[in-house]
Amino acid sequence: MSTETASSHIFRGESHAASRQLEQLRGTLHGTLVMPHDPDYDEARRVWNGTVDKRPAMIIYCADADDVVAAVASSAVNTG
Repeated sequence: MSTETASSHIFRGESHAASRQLEQLRGTLHGTLVMPHDPDYDEARRVWNGTVDKRPAMIIYCADADDVVAAVASSAVNTG
């Protein structure tokens, strides 16, 4: 197996694992999960300071304390 093929295989595996984690997070939330491909993403990422233009991987509107715990746990997993 070539290096390129091996690395693509690993990337697909990581991508599939991340998709599973994302779907698991989505299933546990009581609030709303906004992703970059969602139509309301640009509005959700906008902050009061117009000079800030960040593009987070996801935005979670937490509905309760359990959502906060899930969001923080998700952040720890995604940042390593």
